[in-house]
Amino acid sequence: MRPHTIAIELYLFGGAALEPWYSACKGGDDDACRTWERQLALTRAEALTLMRRIASSFCNAAAPGATAVAIRIRVESAVPWSRRGAEPRRVRLADVGVYPVERDVAPATFYRP
Repeated sequence: MRPHTIAIELYLFGGAALEPWYSACKGGDDDACRTWERQLALTRAEALTLMRRIASSFCNAAAPGATAVAIRIRVESAVPWSRRGAEPRRVRLADVGVYPVERDVAPATFYRP
């Protein structure tokens, strides 16, 4: 997986390490819910740091004068194969926020104007 994909999945779902807490929470365990929520907040903070650095790297290469980066996550759910032509994919957008571009991050080398 690519770093941005990992960061997005951690931000949205908390990663595999939190799955037991999430399952127990869904089963009605209030202590597990509190633990899951607390750990999800920590995981999201770490994932957000990575997403901000990746976005800043792109901006430093593609738009060196940019002062801020907006982070939005787009999730497309697959349509069951039997209904692939009958209905569109469900799309969910999550606006994460707008953050200052970090100048101490190296410019991405994959972007070519």
